[in-house]
Amino acid sequence: MTRYGHKKNNRANCDRTIDFSVILINFNSSPYIEICLEHIRTSKFNGSTEMIVANHLATDGSLEILQKQPDIVLIDPGRNLGYSAGNNLAISRSRGKYIICLNFDCLLTDTFLQEVFDVFESNPRIGMISGKLRKLFKMKQTMYLDSTGIDFTTIVPADRGEWQYDVGQYDNQTNIFGPSGAAGCYRRKALESVAYQKNQYFDEQMFLYCEDIDLAWRLNLAGWFGCYVPDALAYHERGATRKENFWKKVRYQLDGSSNRYFTILKNIRRNDLKGRLKKLLLQEIRINAAFCGLSPARWATIGYVMLRLAGLVIRPSFILKRNLSHHYKNGDHLDLKLDKDFWTILREKRKHYPLNHDYLLQSGKVDKVFIDKHSWQVDSKGFWGTLWNANGFFFSGICKTKKSFIEICIPENYQATLKYPYLFIDLNANTDVFFDTHVFSDDGSKTRSDWRVFSGGKGLFVFDLKKADLVPSSDNIRVWQGPWVSMRLNMYTVIGHRINIHKLFFAEEIGY
Repeated sequence: MTRYGHKKNNRANCDRTIDFSVILINFNSSPYIEICLEHIRTSKFNGSTEMIVANHLATDGSLEILQKQPDIVLIDPGRNLGYSAGNNLAISRSRGKYIICLNFDCLLTDTFLQEVFDVFESNPRIGMISGKLRKLFKMKQTMYLDSTGIDFTTIVPADRGEWQYDVGQYDNQTNIFGPSGAAGCYRRKALESVAYQKNQYFDEQMFLYCEDIDLAWRLNLAGWFGCYVPDALAYHERGATRKENFWKKVRYQLDGSSNRYFTILKNIRRNDLKGRLKKLLLQEIRINAAFCGLSPARWATIGYVMLRLAGLVIRPSFILKRNLSHHYKNGDHLDLKLDKDFWTILREKRKHYPLNHDYLLQSGKVDKVFIDKHSWQVDSKGFWGTLWNANGFFFSGICKTKKSFIEICIPENYQATLKYPYLFIDLNANTDVFFDTHVFSDDGSKTRSDWRVFSGGKGLFVFDLKKADLVPSSDNIRVWQGPWVSMRLNMYTVIGHRINIHKLFFAEEIGY
């Protein structure tokens, strides 16, 4: 039966509770909503479910689609409430013992609900669960990770593993800070234990962004644990409602920045700050300085963030919410690791030590394609004193700028056959070198991998170009799938240092 409008559906009036309530917010979701609902319907779950959709002024025909769905509860508040208030309204009308707040551009696999349910039932202290989310790109499933839960190390939030190619590196069940809001799974009892006033589980001062971090933080302070369940798999097309609108993306990012500071000010404990306040302040200054550089426009955006933050914290409700968060005394398991530096952790994650013997080359299971300067039309920029094919080097040059690069034009006979290879750089450098790679497709578009650090010395530096971590952009997946016509190997190091590359070659596993 479809319920439309403001008809009551409070749990107190229901004859029985059910196992799962799946909550969705509809905001111009017509390309996704039907397939999202169908994935829920076809789930191989032994228990009972209900689907509740809150409509937020949809203008793309998705409301008409939803009105034809006989098995959903449809709520129309008559305005756009945002993520927090929309989910709060729908949760208040739900009956589920467990709640999933699901984005309409997130598709659950058929075992997702059962995997999550089994873990919730196995441990009553688990208050929230994240499954393994992979990237969805124009409704096509990929092997790139979207989220394996929230990482809140050094109070800089990130989705664990985002843009990494999934090779099983996150296949172990583990405790996490909390789940991403794209498919956050919660125990109702846990939500009710941290609600502000009546039915305000997510903080409604945050219209969008960081509300999942805030809720996870409060649940941790109240003694609930977050759990990552790798067998609960879903696919998520991030930012479906804003990916074609530049200004909407900018507004969301600015609001997200102010919401992050609001979340920190509201929930951080005094003991967390003892002896760390100066370090954290310097860290935030460095993060903002790195983002803004010499751009007046970017510094103006920081001013907007601070003004919006002031508007959030001057309200009397801020003090009440902060007092409520600090009322909880069961969060001793929560370790924000604030003694660690954000920049040090970032560098260590990307550090690559030189390899003297690589298993791929020793195995005899690879085809090697050596890059030749002339037939591949290789060139360099940002170096002086360059040598090519001399003294046993493929290339040798002294960096005259902080950013230098070698550009490689891929011959036509390799453009179709050279797919997702390893790029081997046999080099010698007496200082650390930061690498990333740009690849260019046949239509002129480009993308790049995330940066990695080669610890100075002599040996092999290897880029796995199939499983490369990409910079955040869904269009990167399309470009990365090729075909490629050229590649740029970027190097960032100290000016005046010489880099010697003995060999530069691709290697692809036979029968890949």
